[in-house]
Amino acid sequence: MFTCLAASEELRYPNVFKSRRYNYNLINESIQAKKKNIKKFRIHESGDFFNIIYLKAFINVARLNKDIKFYCYSKSLDLFMTVFLPDNFYMVASYGGKFDYLINQGYFTKYSKVVFSEEEAKKLNLKIDKDDSLCFENKPFALLLHGMQEKGSEAGEALKLIKRKKKLAIA
Repeated sequence: MFTCLAASEELRYPNVFKSRRYNYNLINESIQAKKKNIKKFRIHESGDFFNIIYLKAFINVARLNKDIKFYCYSKSLDLFMTVFLPDNFYMVASYGGKFDYLINQGYFTKYSKVVFSEEEAKKLNLKIDKDDSLCFENKPFALLLHGMQEKGSEAGEALKLIKRKKKLAIA
């Protein structure tokens, strides 16, 4: 008998166990989502599908919950080439990964592209999604740069301008 690596890590680092338990509970809760009156469910707030088995598990959850819209952003486009998504599963191909060529070749007509400004989105003829509503339409859209960016980088400077414009718009 032996202790596997995953189990030993959970024993060594209690937060690893807590994190894995939390994720496990989230997946189980999504299967029971009908009981909670959920109308739409975003798969991953951050992160992505790491293998085909994991993707198929979520496809099955969607099939079991036909009245819920499941949606996600993904750069793991290779995995989506081998599956059929149910009508209530909305996947947005995200530019910025090693499989961008699949978007460029037309395999994914709904995609998102991160832009550094509203002007860049206009030049690309892409509407900016501010509330995930464009995830349910079958066309490309833009996401305004977000998150943390390296200080002094082009992205960092662009993010400063975005935040400044938001403050001016609120004032």
